[in-house]
Amino acid sequence: MAIFILVISLGLIFFILRDFRIMKKEQESIDDTVEINQKLADLNVNLKKLNEKNFRLPKLEK
Repeated sequence: MAIFILVISLGLIFFILRDFRIMKKEQESIDDTVEINQKLADLNVNLKKLNEKNFRLPKLEK
């Protein structure tokens, strides 16, 4: 009976550890996505600034 309880306990421990590893990988993926989105937002702001500067330049006549 003790062996049965030990096997069940070890099974539960490994199951819980596996879930923690899966959650950690998901969190890393979310963190990477947030980082990429932040870089894209920064790039978008820089492009808008550049675009505004280009509109302020005097147009050259041919």
